[in-house]
Amino acid sequence: MLETGERGGPEMSDRAGRGSDEGVSSGVVSGVRLLPALFVRPGVFFRSWGADAPLAWVIGAAWLVGIGSMSGSILNRMRADSWPSWLTIDLDGWMVFWVVVMATGVLRGLGAVVVGGGWFRARLWLSGVRTPCWGASLRLYIGGRFVEQVAGVLALIGGSFVYASPSAYLGDGVGRVVMIAGVVLLLWGGVVPFLGARALFRLNRWSWLWLFALPVAWRLAIAAAGFWWTIAGAPSGLSWNEPGTRTHQGPVFSVVIHRDWIPTDRPDGVDAVRPDGRASWGATIVPTEQAGARALALGGSEDPVLSPGPGTIGRWTGDRWEHRVGEKTVVIFDSELDNEHRVLFRLAAPSAEWGDVYADLERCMASAFVVDPRFVGVDAGRMTTIGSGSLAFEVPENWIVGSMTKENDTLGTVEQIHVRSPGAAEIFVLSYRSEQGAAELFGATREELAGWYTLGGERLISVWRGMPCVGMEAAGRTRRGMPIRLRVVVLELADGARAEILTVFAPHEPESLRRGLRHFEESVRFEASGP
Repeated sequence: MLETGERGGPEMSDRAGRGSDEGVSSGVVSGVRLLPALFVRPGVFFRSWGADAPLAWVIGAAWLVGIGSMSGSILNRMRADSWPSWLTIDLDGWMVFWVVVMATGVLRGLGAVVVGGGWFRARLWLSGVRTPCWGASLRLYIGGRFVEQVAGVLALIGGSFVYASPSAYLGDGVGRVVMIAGVVLLLWGGVVPFLGARALFRLNRWSWLWLFALPVAWRLAIAAAGFWWTIAGAPSGLSWNEPGTRTHQGPVFSVVIHRDWIPTDRPDGVDAVRPDGRASWGATIVPTEQAGARALALGGSEDPVLSPGPGTIGRWTGDRWEHRVGEKTVVIFDSELDNEHRVLFRLAAPSAEWGDVYADLERCMASAFVVDPRFVGVDAGRMTTIGSGSLAFEVPENWIVGSMTKENDTLGTVEQIHVRSPGAAEIFVLSYRSEQGAAELFGATREELAGWYTLGGERLISVWRGMPCVGMEAAGRTRRGMPIRLRVVVLELADGARAEILTVFAPHEPESLRRGLRHFEESVRFEASGP
C-alpha cells in the first residue's frame, strides 16, 4: 500500500490529468479498450489507466453523466405531466428531446465535475488522504457516475429506434431486465469509486463510512423509493400513470393496462388478456355499416340487453350492450370514431367477478385512444369549413362536428360548436354577445375549467393569432386521471361579439393529429374590434 496521500507512483502522478505524449486520441482508445474493467474490476481500471485518463475522456464521461441525469429529470416530469410555466416547447418528440438533453447535459455534467468532484475530494480527505489530487478525485467520482448512468442512456438510444415518442417509451417501459440492470448499476456506481480509491490510496477506517456506506445507503433509499412507487404501491384500479400499470402503444391504439396483462395488436385493434385468461379487454375499429353484425359476433349471444340511453366512458360515448355467455359477462360498447368508422369495445370477465373487475376494464377503456394514422392522419385536401357567429375555421373532414344553441342566464344566447377528432382531441368554439370584457369572461371560464380538470403549470396568453386576447395554456388531468393539455382564449370581436376557443388534447397525441389542431388554429378567420 502507498503512503497516505500518495498516488500510484511518481510516473503516474506526473501524468495526472494530462494524457500521454502520444496524444489524447491514443489515450481515449486505450480507455475504450479497458472500459469493461471499470464495471468488473474498478481497482485495476483506475490503477492501470483510469486515474490518469486524458481530459477528453473525462469530458465525454461527464457529458454522458449529464445527459443521463437530464433525461431522467425530463422523463420524470413527463411521467407526472408537470412542466414549468415558462416552458413553451413540446419535448415529446425524439429530435427535440435529444437536442434539449444533449445541450442541457453539458450544464449537468459541469455540475457533476465541480460539485460532485469537490464533494468526493472532501470525502477522500475525511478518509485519510490529506493531500488528495484533484484529477484523481474527479476521475474516481465521474467513473462511478458513468457506471450508474450508462444503462439508462443506452436504453434511451435504443428506445429512440423502437418507440414513436419519449412518452410512448416511458409508458411501455424498457422491460424489467433493463430496470433491474439500472438498479444494480445504481448501487454498483456507489461502490466503484471506493474500490478505485482503495487501489490508489492508503485509507483510514472511516473510509468505509464516507466512501462506501454513505453513497450506498443513499442509492438504496432511491432504489427502495422507486420499488415502492412502481410495484408495492400499485392499486387495484387503472388510471393514467398509476403504479402497477403501463401504457401499451400499438399501431392502432394506445391504452393503459395492468403491467401483467398480455396485449395483442391486430390490424383493426388491440386485445389485452389477464394472465389467467379469464378476463379481457379489446377494441376494434369497423366500418359503420358493419358495426351491428360485428357487435353481435363479438358479444357471443343473440339476445343482448341494451342499457337505457347513451353511456359515456372517458371520451367515448355510445350504446352499451350486455351479453351473458355461459358463466361469463360480456359488454360491448359501440362508439362513433369518425364519419365512416365506429369503435367496438369488448369487456369480458366471469359473472362472479364482474363487480370487482368491471371498474378496471372501464378505466382501461377510458384511457384508450386511436393513434393509427389511417384514422387520425390529416389530409390537407380533405378539409371542411365550419362557421360560428363572427368566426369561420377548417377541420379535417373525418372529424366529428356538432353544434347547439343554448340560453345562458349571464351571456344570453350562446352558439357552441364541438369538434371531436378520432384521437383524443376536442375543440369547443363559443360565440355570443356581451358587454363584459375578455378578462372578466376568462375568469369565469377558468373557474369552470377548474371544475372539469385538475390543472397545473398554467401560462397566461395575451396574443393569439396576432390578436389581443386573454387566455392560458395548462397541463392537467381529467377526473379519471388521464393527462391532458389545454389552451383557452377569450377574444373581443366586432360590435360586442365575443368568442371563446378551447382546445383539449392528450400529450401522447400523434404528430399527424397535432397537425390537424394547428391547421384549425391557422384557418380561423374573424373580424376583430381591437384591444
